[in-house]
Amino acid sequence: MTSSPSAVSRPAALLATVFITQFLVALDVALLNVALPAIAGDLGFGSAELHWVVNAYLLTFAGFMLLGGRLGDIWGRRRTLVVGLCGFFLFSVLGTIAWEPGALICCS
Repeated sequence: MTSSPSAVSRPAALLATVFITQFLVALDVALLNVALPAIAGDLGFGSAELHWVVNAYLLTFAGFMLLGGRLGDIWGRRRTLVVGLCGFFLFSVLGTIAWEPGALICCS
């Protein structure tokens, strides 16, 4: 009997990958919420603009989750995960070095 092509050959590695990527997401959301007062002080955000930072992050994240699911079907899950993590890292760095409020919202 042969296994199907979608069968997981290393379930422990898959589970570890899922846990690590979910931890990165939870850590990033937690750090964003903790950093909101510092963002307001450094970039001159008001309370309404701080809501835009959180909303821009969450809407962008949700949109890319949908896109990532479809690209995972087309390109393969591993390649999509690596590209997604590289993009996540790149935009996190750009958000870290944001020089004005608009740049931070665009990088979210």
